[in-house]
Order: sequence, then C-alpha cells, then structure tokens
Amino acid sequence: MSFLTTSEKTLESTRKSFIEFGESVKLENALYCSICKYIITSKGLLEMASQTRWGQPIPNIFFAPIRYILLRGS
Repeated sequence: MSFLTTSEKTLESTRKSFIEFGESVKLENALYCSICKYIITSKGLLEMASQTRWGQPIPNIFFAPIRYILLRGS
C-alpha cells in the first residue's frame, strides 16, 4: 500500500502525463520527447507544470510557451 500525500499524487500524475506525452510524440518530435524525459526527473519542473488548471492537457500547456519562444525568431 502506498501512502502518498496529495502533493506527491499530483506530481506523480503530472509525471505520468509527461511520460505518456513523450511516448506519443517520440517518432515525430524527438525534441519534445527528450524534454519530457528531462522534466520527469525534475521535481521543480513537475511542480511548475502541475499548476495547470484541472482538465487541461499538462504537457501541451507546458510546451506552448516554449514553442512560441522558439518559433518567434523564425
């Protein structure tokens, strides 16, 4: 039996979101897949990403500003 706090459950749920997202994009977007692999090891990034409103796709919301900044210069 696992006794996780609400915060730990939230972080684990966020981690799973990034694992699933990374797996789903690994063939067409190696960069996002690599970033997901890094995010799941970083408590700070998971905490930041977990602040997404309920029901929102966490990785998509997290990557949107990154994509905007990267493409802004093109």
